[in-house]
Amino acid sequence: MKIASCRRSILLLLAMAPAGLCIACSDSSEAPASNPVDAAIDSSAEVGTDALAEEATKDAGPEAAPQDAASDEQDAAVDTSGEDQVAQDGNADAQEAAPAQLGVVSVAELAIELQSKDFLLINVHVPYAGEIPQTDANLTYENVPAIEAFVGTKLDTKVVLYCYSNYMSGIAGNAMVKDGYTNVRYLDGGLSAWQGAGQPVEWHDQ
Repeated sequence: MKIASCRRSILLLLAMAPAGLCIACSDSSEAPASNPVDAAIDSSAEVGTDALAEEATKDAGPEAAPQDAASDEQDAAVDTSGEDQVAQDGNADAQEAAPAQLGVVSVAELAIELQSKDFLLINVHVPYAGEIPQTDANLTYENVPAIEAFVGTKLDTKVVLYCYSNYMSGIAGNAMVKDGYTNVRYLDGGLSAWQGAGQPVEWHDQ
C-alpha cells in the first residue's frame, strides 16, 4: 500500500511539472532583463552632452565678456578725449572773445599810484563837490562822449574815474568799456571814502 501511494505521488508531481515550467517561461519572456551594454552607451551619451555644454559655456563666458568691456572702455576714452578737446577750444575762444571789464581801485592803491602818476584822473560827479589832487578834468558822467573825447582814441589809455560814491563813476566807466576802452577803473567809495581815509581834497572854481 505504501509503495503504491508513493508511486501515485511521483506521477502527480511529474504531471504538474511541465505546467510550472511553462508559467515560468511565460513570466520571463514578458519581463526581459535590461542589456548592460545598451545602458552603458546611453550613460556615456548623456555625459558627452553635458561636457559639450560645459565647454561651450566656458568659451563664451568669462573670457569674452572682459574683452568686450575693454573695447567699450577704449571707445569711451576716445569719445571723452574728443569732448575734452572741444571744451578746451571753447574755453580758449571764450577767453579771447570776452570783453574788457570795468576795473576798480581802492583809496590806498590810488594814493600810492598818484606818487608816480601815469593815468588820467577824471572827476565825473555832479554837482561839483571838490576834487582829488592831480585831477585832470571835471566832466559830468552823463556826457560820456565828452569824457571819451578828453581821453582820446587810444583805447588802452589808463583812466581812473571817480564821483562822490560809486554810482556816477560806474555808469560812465561801463559806457566807456562798452565803447571799447580796455583800461578804465573807478575809485571804490569815491570822494566820500577818500575823505574818510584822511586824504586831501581840493576846491577849484567851476
